[in-house]
Amino acid sequence: MSLYLCAFDGDIEIAGVVAGAYSTFAKFRDAIAGVAAVTGVNFPIFLDHSDADGAWTVEQLGGLRRELAAMVQDEHVSRAVSSFSTPDEAPLLDALLNLAELASVRKLPIQFQ
Repeated sequence: MSLYLCAFDGDIEIAGVVAGAYSTFAKFRDAIAGVAAVTGVNFPIFLDHSDADGAWTVEQLGGLRRELAAMVQDEHVSRAVSSFSTPDEAPLLDALLNLAELASVRKLPIQFQ
């Protein structure tokens, strides 16, 4: 079963990212956590959220966007997660940042499904 992260406006899906199997997403997060542990950089909104359910709230989106943007800019993180992509072969980290930016602008939570 795959993890789908998405933003809905009422009943209308605005955007979504297929993050792969739950185990793949866990490996993705583990790779980021490994870099964070070595470099001392912290990504609490991204890493401390359950990877199985719930949502990143509208209130968390600004911080989530900053964390994801910092990950994209960090060569160590980018290298560690370069093999993770969406089904259409977009880098997973970039896809998550795009989703967070859109959800933030639209003031919509990102749902874990």
